[in-house]
Amino acid sequence: MEKIPTVNNCCWFFDVETGTKIIGYLEAIVYAIWFTLDVIGVIQFKRNEGSGHSEFWGAAIFGIVINVFMFIIACLLLVGVYKHKILYVKTWLIVQSLMLIMMVIQLVLIILSFNIGGIISHLISICILCYFLVVVLSYYRGMPSNTSATTY
Repeated sequence: MEKIPTVNNCCWFFDVETGTKIIGYLEAIVYAIWFTLDVIGVIQFKRNEGSGHSEFWGAAIFGIVINVFMFIIACLLLVGVYKHKILYVKTWLIVQSLMLIMMVIQLVLIILSFNIGGIISHLISICILCYFLVVVLSYYRGMPSNTSATTY
């Protein structure tokens, strides 16, 4: 991780601590909205169609679980920033790095399907996630050491 560049500010206006807080709040809000939309979709589907499409249920439940998990990870980032818990911020960095790897794999699959809209939207998402990772990593590297938490 030492070869990854760092930044001194986020979006030209905020220091990296404030930028990391903004990223945490944005992610928490987005995942809460996606969770709500998934639940509304399941309720609407149950009212209108019944339980005839088992593949929909599996995808919907998977989406709900992922959204709850990512919401918790976003909250961990926020707690890590506010309470100076270096391990919480490190956990966010690890999870988001894994998400980046999965998004690159998905991008390859989308490229193979020749879906131009999917390719463009996925590239934008990957670029945004990379920027978020650089900002949070910059904050992580400059964090005051947390003597109460065990670092690995």
